[in-house]
Amino acid sequence: MMSFRKVAVFPLPICILFCFSLVSFFAQGLERTSSGALVLQTRWLMNLAYMTLGEFPDKDPKQYLINPDSFKSDEDIPRFTGQ
Repeated sequence: MMSFRKVAVFPLPICILFCFSLVSFFAQGLERTSSGALVLQTRWLMNLAYMTLGEFPDKDPKQYLINPDSFKSDEDIPRFTGQ
């Protein structure tokens, strides 16, 4: 089995630097836009970038966190266990 490092497209330090850049980019976009679907998408991507950096939710600005209730569904979908 190959290790992640051998099959990764970018070396890990480059991915980390890229995520820091994304966080800054998304924060600037959210400061300029106040509502709409684009805001939710940008907040989701910003949260994902913080997760990639291992800093979610502690360092993610509270105003950009997405309420977990937003992901609730009317359908009863079982949790994926990966088995």
